[in-house]
Amino acid sequence: MAAGTTYTATIKGGSGGVKDVAGNALAQDKTWTFTTAAAGGGTSETVTLTAIADSYVTGGATGTNYGTSTLLSVDNSPVEVSYLKFDLSAYAGRTLVSATLQLRSAGSGSSGTQNVKLVADDSWTEGGITYGSRPALGTSIGTLGPTTTNTTYNVPLTVSGLTGELGQQLSLGMDTSSSDGLDLNSKEAGSTNAPKLILTVSGGTGGPGDTTAPAVTGTSPVAGATGVAVSADVTGTFSEAMDASTVTSSTFTLQTGTSPGAATVPAVVTYSSADRVATLNPGADLSAGTTYTATIKGGSNGVKDVAGNALAQDKTWTFTTAAAGGGTSETVTLTAIADSYVTGGATGTNYGTSTLLSVDNSPVEVSYLKFDLSAYAGRTLVSATLQLRSAGSGSSGTQNVKLVADDSWTEGGITYGSRPALGTSIGTLGPTTTNTTYNVPLTVSGLTGELGQQLSLGMDTSSSDGLDLNSKEAGSTNAPKLILTLTN
Repeated sequence: MAAGTTYTATIKGGSGGVKDVAGNALAQDKTWTFTTAAAGGGTSETVTLTAIADSYVTGGATGTNYGTSTLLSVDNSPVEVSYLKFDLSAYAGRTLVSATLQLRSAGSGSSGTQNVKLVADDSWTEGGITYGSRPALGTSIGTLGPTTTNTTYNVPLTVSGLTGELGQQLSLGMDTSSSDGLDLNSKEAGSTNAPKLILTVSGGTGGPGDTTAPAVTGTSPVAGATGVAVSADVTGTFSEAMDASTVTSSTFTLQTGTSPGAATVPAVVTYSSADRVATLNPGADLSAGTTYTATIKGGSNGVKDVAGNALAQDKTWTFTTAAAGGGTSETVTLTAIADSYVTGGATGTNYGTSTLLSVDNSPVEVSYLKFDLSAYAGRTLVSATLQLRSAGSGSSGTQNVKLVADDSWTEGGITYGSRPALGTSIGTLGPTTTNTTYNVPLTVSGLTGELGQQLSLGMDTSSSDGLDLNSKEAGSTNAPKLILTLTN
């Protein structure tokens, strides 16, 4: 290509464009531009790349793949090796000035040292790698440790060791000679805590910054819900921080019925940056026994994240309000809209971005969960179950699920010093094992009066054998959920 020239690339959509194996066409053309380096040089830049694949393998289970785990483990007893892959294809022909591997510890830290090594074989896949099929580790280009829990570390990498890696995929491995193992967050733990490679390169313009489109990860009412209270608000939860100025009554709408051009319900739309939740509050109660269509608008005129990336396409779902004087029963699954834990070991620290929820008695660690039950005012609760997934090691102890009367706490603000008091116990969990999903039955009578508002729960224990659970930052699959069966 010519130096100092802007090029436009297009992947064609529509009937004449690319299609998946089922024959579905790309919805529209994907077009982007880039500029080649000027002749004789160019500007330098620093770019942050998130791992495109990561996993760990263990000699304790030589045929098992851990590609979906939110953790990366490095240990010598048993041998556990972690693998990372980054895409450097956009930086061919550039000069590498510096390289830093950013990692975040999870669970307990380690007194040992972990080695970051080159991996020549890039053919491994996140969903396929096992201890038996693992590629060999090469030269060490960086070290990490000792470490403490839930801390971000920047590991300088040897630039000379990365010569020739620009313009292709880069695989790294991590091992240790220490039996004091370390757990790190994987990319499945969420974009905030995912492994990242920070490069400073010179010699022209290069790769992109944040180009990931946001997604709607949850809605209330859920798609297809029936018997919804006429007083309900409508909410959408996003996968990342959004530009609040783009979340408006023009980009988040509610219409009566399902026909195009149906009447729009007058409403006020707000956005909570703390929980990444957009709320549509109708100006009056909805009509009974009526189907409504909610839409969060995508595309260039829709909602955007803080980097300016638009929601790829409209998010549309329908729900039906309860019939006047009655309605059918239903079971709904709600994902936590906020969660965090606090610790007596760091009374002023907030852990709202952690992928873990910790419950322990030594030091005291208490977890908090919040669910939005505003759509279910006036309903009758038949049953309630709290679904949680353990992370890291399990616990031989019992954890108590308790009501929290004060809903004013926020995910980004709660600390041990500001924590709200725990109330009546309405359920128990334990003993537990690692990476297992548990359904905790909750006492229905204890939840009387919670429908139609936010519900806060807390978890504590008298056991010193602490438990780590996945938080909502660990991804929608493993996030805490509340399963309710309701009637009118």
